[in-house]
Amino acid sequence: MEDGNIRVTSLDGSGDTIIPLPENVVLPNTQFYPYLLHDFGDGNLEKKTYQIFEVRTQTFAEVTYTRTGEKQLDLPGGALRCCGINRIEPGNGIGNKVVD
Repeated sequence: MEDGNIRVTSLDGSGDTIIPLPENVVLPNTQFYPYLLHDFGDGNLEKKTYQIFEVRTQTFAEVTYTRTGEKQLDLPGGALRCCGINRIEPGNGIGNKVVD
């Protein structure tokens, strides 16, 4: 990222594409989901819609996450609070579940 733009490099060597990013767009980190941890884990939200930049397709998508429940996991190193989250893309109806 630089100056509010993202540079996407082509794997076929055809060059880079510069895409301007709107304010408040989320660049997904599919390993850690820091925005979900902040809003649903620490913030206890029930539902939120994010504008997400999909790197693979180089498109923006409105994605809604909804809390589905909470559970405490008692592990040898201590207890962890977890929450289930559904993810729906209204534009295409694709959904999945996330545990944070």
